Amino acid sequence: MSEEKSFVGHLREFDVKINDWSIFKPRLLNYFTANNIDDPVRKRAILLNLLSEDSYRSIFNLCLPTAPERKTFEELITLFSDHFGTQTSVFAEREKIYSAKKLSSETANDWAARLRNLAAYCEFDEELNIALRDRFIVGYNKGPVMDRLFEERKQISLAEAIRIASSKEAARGKEATPFSLKGEPLFHFRKGSKCAASAKTSPSTSQEISANKMSSLWQKQSSVIKLSIPARPLPFAMKSKVEDELNRLLEMGVISPVEYSEWGIPEVPVLKPDGSIRICGDFEVTVNPHLEVDKYPLPRTDDLFASLAGGEEYTKLDLSNAFNQVL
Repeated sequence: MSEEKSFVGHLREFDVKINDWSIFKPRLLNYFTANNIDDPVRKRAILLNLLSEDSYRSIFNLCLPTAPERKTFEELITLFSDHFGTQTSVFAEREKIYSAKKLSSETANDWAARLRNLAAYCEFDEELNIALRDRFIVGYNKGPVMDRLFEERKQISLAEAIRIASSKEAARGKEATPFSLKGEPLFHFRKGSKCAASAKTSPSTSQEISANKMSSLWQKQSSVIKLSIPARPLPFAMKSKVEDELNRLLEMGVISPVEYSEWGIPEVPVLKPDGSIRICGDFEVTVNPHLEVDKYPLPRTDDLFASLAGGEEYTKLDLSNAFNQVL
């Protein structure tokens, strides 16, 4: 009996609606190399066998009046590349990298890796490292890390910039943060023409979220009792993430300091699927009972579907920071 030959690696089915040909093609060629498959007839058979029904139908139509099985492997690869290849605009791709900014949740290495991915179709050629270095530094968040990078001379390399940024971030992690949380922060509101919310951690350290639109919702009765609920315990595992989110909101101008507020609402930090934190407030225990609710009747589902009949384009809005965006 002949021994069954084992193959290195595994290739999944190629579906034009799901997969990217620019990624599938090099994987296919590497599979052939790793398994010493040199026969062009066998290569063609494997390629056609890996196609989904829609993909095979597409290549069948492209080959007419000749069947795909009568084309050579190289001819099929050329047809696929011409038909399924990604058409890109160099300047559109460069606009993406030039407008990219480092996310607060990214490390220096993560930021550099994302820039390399954005530069894939920019055709920087020999200027790639210079373009990446410049965007890595300029796209950094304002703060001690950017200030440290700005001190360098223009001869600095991308690798050196990443090393400096990583070292500075590590040093900042050991320093005391602007928010020394001993539990869950409070959201504070004060009644008046301007309604403000703050994430207060101590008598001398607080943050304020401006919310002018809520002022019209406060009841006018002077007998309303102001409530300030004590802070709830904050899990230590979430402490650093909550601090980072408060710092991010401060840098963006979403929150600003306030020295005193008559209202204190417990904060509810919500852990999102990507590991970041969304800052919410438990308004049911303080503010909600004193609001004048606009009791507007919600439309029926049937009426909504009837009004959308014949529509061709729809928009889905995802409020990643719903509390702050609504405010």
